[in-house]
Amino acid sequence: MSLSRPNQDNLPEDAAVSTDEPMEAKGLPEESERRLRSSIDCVEGNWGTESARFQSRLLDALGQALVVTDLQGRVIYWNNAAAQLYGWSKEEATGRRLKKLIISEDLWGQAEEIRSELRVGRAWSGEFVVRRKDGTTFSVACVATPLLDEKGSPVGMVGLSTDVTEQKQAEEALGKSEERFRVLTQNSSDMVALLGTDGTVHYQSLSIERILGYRAEDLVGENAFDYVHPEDLERVRRAFAEALADPNLRPSAQYRFRHKDGSWRYLESVGSNLLYDRKVCDFFFNSRAVTERVHTEERLRQAETRYRTLVERMPAVVYIQEIGSPDSAIYMSPQIEALTGYSPEECKDPDLRWRMVHPEDRDRMRSEDERAVEPGEVYTTEYRVVHRDGRIVWVRNESIVVEEEASRSRYWQGFMLDITERKALEDKLKHRALHDPLTELPNRTLFLDRLEQALDRTQRCSDSVAVLFLDLDDFKVVNDSLGHEVGDQLLMAVSQRLKACLRSRDIVARLGGDEFTILLDDISSVRYAEETAERITRELWAPFTLEDHVVFVTASIGIVLSDAAEGGSQDLLRAADVALYRAKDKDKARYEVFDRSKDTYALERLELENDLRNAIARNELEVYYQPVYSLVSEYIAGMEALLRWKHPERGMMSPAEFIPLAEETGLIVPIGQWVLEKACCQAHEWQEWSSPSDPSPIVGVNLSLRQFQHPGLAEDVARVLQETGLEPGNLSLEITESVAMHDVDSTVATLEKLNSLGVWLVIDDFGTGHSSLFYLTSRFKMGHLKIDGSFVREFVEDPENAMIIPGLIALAHAVGLKVIAEGVETASQLRRLKEMGCEFVQGYYISKPLPPAAASELLKEKLSCGGRP
Repeated sequence: MSLSRPNQDNLPEDAAVSTDEPMEAKGLPEESERRLRSSIDCVEGNWGTESARFQSRLLDALGQALVVTDLQGRVIYWNNAAAQLYGWSKEEATGRRLKKLIISEDLWGQAEEIRSELRVGRAWSGEFVVRRKDGTTFSVACVATPLLDEKGSPVGMVGLSTDVTEQKQAEEALGKSEERFRVLTQNSSDMVALLGTDGTVHYQSLSIERILGYRAEDLVGENAFDYVHPEDLERVRRAFAEALADPNLRPSAQYRFRHKDGSWRYLESVGSNLLYDRKVCDFFFNSRAVTERVHTEERLRQAETRYRTLVERMPAVVYIQEIGSPDSAIYMSPQIEALTGYSPEECKDPDLRWRMVHPEDRDRMRSEDERAVEPGEVYTTEYRVVHRDGRIVWVRNESIVVEEEASRSRYWQGFMLDITERKALEDKLKHRALHDPLTELPNRTLFLDRLEQALDRTQRCSDSVAVLFLDLDDFKVVNDSLGHEVGDQLLMAVSQRLKACLRSRDIVARLGGDEFTILLDDISSVRYAEETAERITRELWAPFTLEDHVVFVTASIGIVLSDAAEGGSQDLLRAADVALYRAKDKDKARYEVFDRSKDTYALERLELENDLRNAIARNELEVYYQPVYSLVSEYIAGMEALLRWKHPERGMMSPAEFIPLAEETGLIVPIGQWVLEKACCQAHEWQEWSSPSDPSPIVGVNLSLRQFQHPGLAEDVARVLQETGLEPGNLSLEITESVAMHDVDSTVATLEKLNSLGVWLVIDDFGTGHSSLFYLTSRFKMGHLKIDGSFVREFVEDPENAMIIPGLIALAHAVGLKVIAEGVETASQLRRLKEMGCEFVQGYYISKPLPPAAASELLKEKLSCGGRP
């Protein structure tokens, strides 16, 4: 080894070497110092030789840092590797103390300990933290050897150092990786295993105990194939063998593995090949339990099979389509071909799907298809589809919006149903609902609808419309003499002649019986309507030949112009009806135009009828209650229900103002039914808070002639009693003499049904008719008799007729009837009736008719113990 003498010109102050003074060598014999200097001088003297230059190149070629120092730690030699490793050049390092070059102050103590070992001739090796010129620190692997003289005494130190920073980092990373692997495998919910190429288990994570019941050490050394289900073993071995043959393959399989309890659990395993010398030496497997998933998937497959079977057998087309993507018909069931003539694959073409929609429905369907939708929204529509063979098929489309949680994609899921037959039936039923079944003309409903539309149009233009109300003169004679069949033929023939007299845009309708109405749309004056009426009159003059009968018929016609009548279609029709009746009153085969100055009264009557028709729906009718007082027990024994009408314009109306109209029009039947229900509800309320000591009053309801003759009266009464819960003995039904005597046989049958229900029956307004009391009681089983108020006012206090009322009461008692006297207005009348033996009285002296709340208050104040009337 050649050593270079330090160049003292380049040394820093702390490392200068004097040639006049010997080198400081503490603790060294003088001879040893001499030999070291001799060796350095010898090397220095021979430096120029080829051998010395070769040695220098050889030392610089070392990949490790070579440093030579004397016993005091001064650098004698510093090769290129040392310069690169520590950042100090040879010139900078030579002659300086090593500890100040590369050793941190906090490690000087350890450095002295190492130098002490070298001074006694012992080598040292290990890792040491050193410092670069820039101040950064790093680890080196170092071997320090003592430099001995000829006698074997230490004169210096030779050190070889290698940077182990990357190695340390790699070791640290490896350690962390191993720790992460350990934590990952031991805490993973999946099982981690290391298998040899023959299937032997070399490592198994702890999670196996939770999943399969084994401890980790139970399977180490075992062959994993021994635990695989026999039916899955061949498939697993094949995947294993393929991965052995091709290192690029990752073995994976789903199979059954035996649990410690003997049951089989499904596992899903994915492996990685561990290679050595390009050959597989081991397999690293990650396995998870998928038993529940497998069972769920199986249930889903079964459910899907059932669903598909159901979908493909149901009589409807089932589909799924992504919203906002018209090209994405994800699924279309096979029934689409029967519905449209096109296969499911063909129907995935969006252009074809739109071509199938009927041209008249396309715009509507496009607008509906583009509307905003929300999950859960149900969409229902009906439209027409053009079948492949050209037929028109009506389709009902029902769907719901669903949204996938992961992708947020929205889909229509729904079905399409062929409703062609239903539509045809609906059209037929709609036609029947809006047309007269005999003549096929529009009926009242359709006529009024068309009239409303025409009136709306008149609001936007200056033209008018006219309504003609036509009634055949003496049509009843035709029915009575030639029979209803000929009468029907006549009506059909008349309808054809009426249509022939009109323009295409005009409408003729049959309202019922022999009544027809005509709508003349878009006319400028009433003269055109008059000309039409004249044309109809002339057309009907010609005879009708019906089943070998020649029939002559004329018609009376009422005309109204939309400008001449106020209100809507109903008012216009009523005005035409008024004009018709004026025409019939004057003569036959003529027409009359509505004139408000002449027809005001009749029109008001028609308006009142219309108001009365709507009174129930508008809650304008009210039931008042007038007490019936017992003169025997001195308590309120009954309450008579009396109808009142609170008209929105005329105020409170008494029955005398509207009951005759209700009787005439037949409205008395639904109104009477409403009164019965209201009265029974009120009576049940009184019944609920009454007691044996304070009995509830009997509520009396009047029955008109039309009500009494109405089929099913007894059944209606029974139903109302059941629905309201009212005891039959708390209801009395009152009929007048004239009602009872109208049709005796029918009256007897109806009264027998009502008697069987247990309700009370009362003869009302006795004395105003022409029947005998004996006849009434012998034919009809009645319980009470009401003396009309006019008798009370005229005869109770009349000395000349003093025996009329007592005689009437005595006769009633003789035939088993109890008597109620109406119209009692004075205390004197009350006293006289009590003296005459009358049981009950009713009138303003007792109380005027009261609304329900006031009647209830009166009962609470005055009810006391007593019997029934």
